[in-house]
Amino acid sequence: KVLTSIKGDIKKDEKIKVLETGGKYTNSGENPKDKKGQEIDMAFGGIAVMQSGEHFILFLKPFVGPQVEGAYVPLGVWQGKFKVGKGITGKVEQQAPEEYKLRDYKPVSLSNFIKKLEELK
Repeated sequence: KVLTSIKGDIKKDEKIKVLETGGKYTNSGENPKDKKGQEIDMAFGGIAVMQSGEHFILFLKPFVGPQVEGAYVPLGVWQGKFKVGKGITGKVEQQAPEEYKLRDYKPVSLSNFIKKLEELK
């Protein structure tokens, strides 16, 4: 669910589909498990997929493909995904393996991150 939108056609409170590479297989059906019978975590590049209840700032582009319509994907797989920490002092952290992180980016407060985005518009 979108809490706010800075640019584009997506509106506040709109529910959108975001496709990510990776995730967890469930224990139902023929889904693979490890040797101990546990779910296999397919964290692509060590970065977990988004979970319900978490908050992110996403830079998205429309997904193009026959699998699903009306979905989006983060730009650059990871570069367009920033996790917002919990609480009012939560920092905005980049979600990418070290070798792919933006150079010179340091976690900042949500208000400072949004202020910088507004300046770039």
